[in-house]
This record gives sequence, C-alpha cells and structure tokens, in this order.
Amino acid sequence: MSEVVIGRCHGGWSRGDGFVEIPSSTTLYLFEDHMATMSAEFADAGILMSTDGLRSMQGKAKYTLGAGKVCYNYTTEALKPDDVVWEGPLDRDIELVDAGLSLADALAKYKGNPVYWFACQYAVEAAEGDIDESEIKRP
Repeated sequence: MSEVVIGRCHGGWSRGDGFVEIPSSTTLYLFEDHMATMSAEFADAGILMSTDGLRSMQGKAKYTLGAGKVCYNYTTEALKPDDVVWEGPLDRDIELVDAGLSLADALAKYKGNPVYWFACQYAVEAAEGDIDESEIKRP
C-alpha cells in the first residue's frame, strides 16, 4: 500500500467535471473547503514527502471521505513556471500524482490506498441543486 499525493499541480472543478464516488477500501483526505485555494500551510510542507509525515496530516484534514461518499471530481493542471511548490525526494512508498489526472482517474488508478488532495479546490461554478446520478463517476 502506498500513500498517494495529488499535488505539485493546480486543481479546479466545473459542473461538467461531475462528481466521483470514493471506491471501496479507499480514503480521500481533503485539506480545504470547496472553492478554496490551497494554503501553503499544507501544500508546501516538507512533511508531505515522508510516509509518517503524510499519515500525521490525516488528523488535519477538513474532510475525510471513505468508500461510498460522493465528492466533486476535481481536475488537475500543470503549474506555471513561476509557481513555488514543495520539492525534494519522496519516500519510496509515496506515489505523486501531478497534472493530467482527474480525481476520478486517480481514485481508479490507486484504489485501495489513502489519497491526499494537496491542490486547490477552486470551482468555476458551484454545484446547485441535487446531484444527478448520471453525473457520478464510479472508479
């Protein structure tokens, strides 16, 4: 089992991205509210490069979502050249997911592992009303 970090990228969401159901044996840790920019308090911490450090962050998550819970299917995009972000060697049991995968893609690929979202959760538009079942991706 690995700790899966989604970071070193920008995150966002719009209604067309839909929603995702957390798969079995998987836990998602979100550190900001929806429509929030990631705080350097979390995203730039060197502690995120070690397995023990990541596990110590679990209690600081604003939201801990387990199997069957539904959340926004956030997307990722590459950092800009002038963006400052934490760097350094990662422990061998940490998988880093940067730009290119949506949350649904990452959850499908790393099903059964703890997943930490350390990118912005900024939304182009807020979800209004009920979520239609057809909008939910199930990895």
